[in-house]
Amino acid sequence: MKKPSESKTLRTASSRGWVLTFFLCFFVLLSSGRLGSNDAGGQLAAATLLATTGTLGTANSAATLGWVPSPNGRVYEAHDLGALVLMLPNAWVATKLSHASPDELFKAPPLLAKVGTALTYAVVAAIGCYFLFLLFSEYAEGKYAFVLSLLFAAGTYFLPYAKVTWDVLPATAMMCVFLYYANATLRVDARASAFAAAGLALALVCSFRYSLAPFMAISLALMAWPRRAQWPKYVLLGATFLVLMVPTFIYNQVRTGSPFRPATATPFYMNGNNSLEGNILHGLPGLFFSGNHGLLLYAPTLLLLLGLPFIWRRLPPTQRSLIAASMVGSVLYILLIAKMVNWGAFGWGPRYLLPILPIWFVAAAPVLVELRKRARYAAAAVIVAAAALNVAPATTNWGVVGAEYPGADVSETATPYAWQGIWDGFGQGIHGQMLHFAKSDPQISEQDLARRFPDIWTARLIEKSRVGGIAGWSIMFALICGMALSWHRITRGDSRKAYSVPTPV
Repeated sequence: MKKPSESKTLRTASSRGWVLTFFLCFFVLLSSGRLGSNDAGGQLAAATLLATTGTLGTANSAATLGWVPSPNGRVYEAHDLGALVLMLPNAWVATKLSHASPDELFKAPPLLAKVGTALTYAVVAAIGCYFLFLLFSEYAEGKYAFVLSLLFAAGTYFLPYAKVTWDVLPATAMMCVFLYYANATLRVDARASAFAAAGLALALVCSFRYSLAPFMAISLALMAWPRRAQWPKYVLLGATFLVLMVPTFIYNQVRTGSPFRPATATPFYMNGNNSLEGNILHGLPGLFFSGNHGLLLYAPTLLLLLGLPFIWRRLPPTQRSLIAASMVGSVLYILLIAKMVNWGAFGWGPRYLLPILPIWFVAAAPVLVELRKRARYAAAAVIVAAAALNVAPATTNWGVVGAEYPGADVSETATPYAWQGIWDGFGQGIHGQMLHFAKSDPQISEQDLARRFPDIWTARLIEKSRVGGIAGWSIMFALICGMALSWHRITRGDSRKAYSVPTPV
């Protein structure tokens, strides 16, 4: 007979595995299989270039949009290194299976690379939500920790980005990982491995969103100061971060002549979209309340933060430290974005704020836990409403809405044109129509398969052929069964704090 402690260990490890399985099935099922952005197209082109030629720069005149000239005379993709590395395995496999020339592959990466990249991003999204679950398990009962992480996955604008391949998605997922390990460093008995893991996670965040580095450093400093007796461990954290950032520093050096200056901070960008000549008095309220790009309209569960002061003293000290320190860094980052001319960049909601969404959600989550204790049905209503609001952007191509629905591209507006457009498009899809709006080109609307409903990759596979139909339905059925089985195994157990993970070793 197993000892009780052994039985519990096996049960909790199994439960954690089912949580990861659920999120993997969930995000892979809802993936569009598309890149979804010109930025991602440029990053995949760069990954394809590396896979075929072994270099990241090119003299190809076709490399214009999103590419910048370097001191060595070649042009390079402007965005951070992380997305390129994440796309590289798919690009390498796809190019090995293709008979096209490197130049042709650079101009038009294979479909296999695009679909594989989209599914890779879905897996990364699942990993992020899994670590968010592990973090919530430190402070909430097991099943409710899962519900909180599921609310983040399905009830915020994280989900629409998990369907496509914007680089803010992996930055957000890695932020979830960082928050988990940052919390681990706050324990009295925190091991050195937890600090190294936090440094690793932060390096991953910044490899996708380099601009977050100084603000997260401030958050870490605020966490470290009360625990400065553990300075050797914080030195380990910093050293791990710096070593893992070396590839990014080298990439910056090649592209801009400075290891600390990313290509998106070159004059071409700083005199354009990334200009900091904006009015913060316009940008800041817009980032929270704009009808098309307001944080509170695309993650309304964050309104729960209004209740945080009333329960603050009842939270464990480590939870308070994590929330307070990380919120300071995130607020400073928001102020930077608010100063940008292009604070309302194209995307679903405030795209530039997505990487700090986990921080704000972690701060709001304790309020929902308290609400469940006092008003269970009210808490359930919050969860259901948030998930229901996301049905349309989870199943409809929101990129078409942002580009073609009248008013959806306006930043400073109180009218939620993008929300109107996505539900209009959802209605079109339900009635078997291709997405088409007043600003749409009829010829494109009739031929663009990305406008079909539902906007998931297995649906496009089903439409291809009889074999594709069998494969698509089989994959869809397997993923739904995986979710159902995982849900059953997660929720059937007791509600004790049975899912918390051990201190990293």
